[in-house]
Amino acid sequence: MSSLGRQQLESWTRTLDIKCDKVIDFGGSQLPISNRVKSWDVKEYVIQDLEVPHICKQEPEICFDLNKSIWDPLKNTNINTFKEKFDLAFALEISEYLWNPIQALKNMNFFLKEGGLLYFSTHFNYPVHNIVEFDYLRYTRAGVKKILEMTGFEIVDITPRTCQMNTGYPDLMNFYSKQGMKFAKGYAGHQETGFLVTAKKIK
Repeated sequence: MSSLGRQQLESWTRTLDIKCDKVIDFGGSQLPISNRVKSWDVKEYVIQDLEVPHICKQEPEICFDLNKSIWDPLKNTNINTFKEKFDLAFALEISEYLWNPIQALKNMNFFLKEGGLLYFSTHFNYPVHNIVEFDYLRYTRAGVKKILEMTGFEIVDITPRTCQMNTGYPDLMNFYSKQGMKFAKGYAGHQETGFLVTAKKIK
């Protein structure tokens, strides 16, 4: 059975009508996005991923580690041919593997046209998962906003993933209280477990 976070992600992607010339899917080798949206009318679809992805259902056309500079002369001598080429980008369920998120988002920005959209998913509360040694970070709402702002994006929409009581998942506020954790009073987002973000490249 898929996790609640995965169910929320797939419900979100199934609302998306994708119609544009060129799409890049960051980290998309494991689950390519093209079959996971409401509609798909795209002329060119490109996957970026590691040279050897953890799971590979579709080979990537562009290979490098998002955490590092794209200017690796041994692997990306033709990288300028992709600069500002894409209308739309996906970066789904890779945020926890980004130990250098500012560099990673700058790299994503490089590939997008000005005004292009980035669909980006993050976790805030999620257990460490495989591959354990590559699971690095979690993001608050403020953290998501900050890293996007610092890398030339503005948020168009942010949809929280939540801990839904009617599914039998534990009440996070109850857990925090029992643990004696201090939480911000007046903040409405304590049940948020992650975010599904639409951002636009502005510079």
